[in-house]
Amino acid sequence: MAAFVGRVASSVGSHFSHGSAGYSLLMGGAYGVGLAGVVGMGRAGYVTLLDHDYYKNESRQRYLDKQVIFGKEFQDTSNAQRLASLAAEYDPVATRKPFGSVEDGYKF
Repeated sequence: MAAFVGRVASSVGSHFSHGSAGYSLLMGGAYGVGLAGVVGMGRAGYVTLLDHDYYKNESRQRYLDKQVIFGKEFQDTSNAQRLASLAAEYDPVATRKPFGSVEDGYKF
């Protein structure tokens, strides 16, 4: 039995010895996993330390929010001014019937 195990081990070992296809596949896989880890760590370091696009986009978003708020306030102000000018021109006497009294619904 020991001889059989020895022959199987040497046969399997010959498929993974230096210069064989199994050896190349194992070494290529190991180097690929290592290189992928290095690339992943490099990208994480770049995003953490050197990527400033996030900050630029956030600044632009804050500026856009301020513009939207200013636009809404400006619209509210102009609507209020328009209503005030309409109220200044309001004449309840003009809404009464000829030779009649002004109804309570038209008075302020």
